Amino acid sequence: MKYKLGVVGDPIEHSLSPQIHNIFSKQTNINIEYQLYHVFETSLDTFIKDFFDEGGHGLNITLPHKSNCLRSVTNASSLVNLMEQLTPSILSIRMKYLQTQLMALV
Repeated sequence: MKYKLGVVGDPIEHSLSPQIHNIFSKQTNINIEYQLYHVFETSLDTFIKDFFDEGGHGLNITLPHKSNCLRSVTNASSLVNLMEQLTPSILSIRMKYLQTQLMALV
């Protein structure tokens, strides 16, 4: 299975996430496709929905989108708000398996 992953931001070109995740992929033999996605705030909700509707597995969200992306989360729990407070520089949103991923971050 190939996992479709990425990082969303504006700006995003400076991100080293693809290089880091590709090294991890090779070391663990996990097949991933990790891309940068330059997304403007006005398109964020639509992008997140379309990404997962089209088979995406996970997104990392950079500033300034961290707070903005929470409005796209479905089935959010109080844990989402707690994670935003505890890790303002690292908020990974995975719409289909949100609870599992957030528990792993804690």
